Amino acid sequence: MSSIIKVGKVQSSTGQDAVTVADSGAITANGALTASGGIANAGTITAGTLGASVGFPTGHVLQVKSTSMGDRLIIADTDPDSWIDIAGLSVQITPSSSSNKIMVFASVQGGSISNVACFLRTVRDSTAVGIGNTSGSSTRISIALKESTSYDVQSGNWNFIDSPSSTSALTYKIQVYSNGDAQVNRPSTTVDNWSVPTAHSSITVMEFTA
Repeated sequence: MSSIIKVGKVQSSTGQDAVTVADSGAITANGALTASGGIANAGTITAGTLGASVGFPTGHVLQVKSTSMGDRLIIADTDPDSWIDIAGLSVQITPSSSSNKIMVFASVQGGSISNVACFLRTVRDSTAVGIGNTSGSSTRISIALKESTSYDVQSGNWNFIDSPSSTSALTYKIQVYSNGDAQVNRPSTTVDNWSVPTAHSSITVMEFTA
């Protein structure tokens, strides 16, 4: 036969209230609660802050940072051999552990006119990430936007998992490489008309346990 212990309060050896049990069954720990064997079938934690030493299972999302940009930009071809930052498309995140991973989601709307390349890539601080492997003299990129017509806007979307092995503040940004003027969040035409769109681009980073 199982035994039943009925108690409303548990005190320490010095007489301090340690645990209070309400009639509803709710348990309040007045100090730090350590469960070396784990807590099974836990209910909802309604208040409190998890300590820095709390561990999460693999794949648990710890933080999400995002930047959105809806400005219409023309990035002029000032140097065809250089990657240029897209203004307003960068985001910063500080990983809580060097073993954690960063999931990157990027979305850029725009394009270029005929015979003009519009290459995009993601960069962590000064290191290009989420790009293709080396293949001869080919340009290593994340994605390319197609040549578009005067009223057309192309959409480039990509994602990847990065392993920065760092707990320092990291800046992820998007750069463009073009041999002519590249359009961002707009088509190549400048006509002021309802049929000429203004689009929206973004970059989102998400830290998760690994």
